[in-house]
Amino acid sequence: MSNYELTLVINSQASALQQKQATDKIKQLIADLKGDIDQWDDWGPKTLAYPIKGQTTARYYLAHLELPPTAPTKINQVLRTEKNLLRYLLVKATSPKLKPQTKLKTKTKPKPKAKPKPKLKTKAKLKAKS
Repeated sequence: MSNYELTLVINSQASALQQKQATDKIKQLIADLKGDIDQWDDWGPKTLAYPIKGQTTARYYLAHLELPPTAPTKINQVLRTEKNLLRYLLVKATSPKLKPQTKLKTKTKPKPKAKPKPKLKTKAKLKAKS
């Protein structure tokens, strides 16, 4: 079994029940294909960078999965036909152990002040002194 990441973008105009049915259908499909869901994150509603199918907001989900070799093609076939799904992305994960995502810290350390560079003496100034 290989590790995969699945990102789902679900229509936010769909009712909560329709969104839950769509995610439950995908979870059931993964279980039917003998796959495991290691982590399922609901990122909540987000504003899209550009409209997709006339929608400007959508609900995002991220899943870390373990799937047998034939499962990704079957999952792609089903996801293409899901009507409340605006976009999806299923990619093979590069690292075997996936860590939960943490929020980035907003505070940054101040940069140390650079020492002033010494002034260079030009030939004209050297001649003037002599």
